[in-house]
Amino acid sequence: MGMGCACQDAESELNRKLLMELDSYLTSVFIPESVLRQKYLENQLSTRAIASEFACSKTYVRSMLLRYKIPMRKTSDYSGYKWYAYGKRRVSGKTIDHRGEQRTIDTIRQMYGEGNSTKAIARFLNTMKIPTKQQGKGWHNCTVAEILKREGGGKSRGG
Repeated sequence: MGMGCACQDAESELNRKLLMELDSYLTSVFIPESVLRQKYLENQLSTRAIASEFACSKTYVRSMLLRYKIPMRKTSDYSGYKWYAYGKRRVSGKTIDHRGEQRTIDTIRQMYGEGNSTKAIARFLNTMKIPTKQQGKGWHNCTVAEILKREGGGKSRGG
């Protein structure tokens, strides 16, 4: 009886997985080829934008592009915005020093030279509300350590 029970459990688990797969297949939105072609090729919408519009996944949109043999665009190295190292900015197509960020880098170097840890420096920068490159994000000790490493401010001491 114990063996039959194990087989029934395995069979019911398999049936449950098959039903879930079937349910996801049946509830997937159908995107007509002409609509997908227009949005992707003519309107240049991303797979993310199309997925959002049809309430499906980017993977599903990509699978539909492949199914319809719609040529996929080459993915770029940067998703629309190129990040510049802290202390740098772009002006008229050239990368130049960002004076305000350079002052922060000088403060980081000085504090590190005085024996402060990267964690203490990050806490200080957050307390002083010094902005990072990413809007709304705070300073972290690993960011401070990366800046020190890149700017030649010393070895990382950690916490």
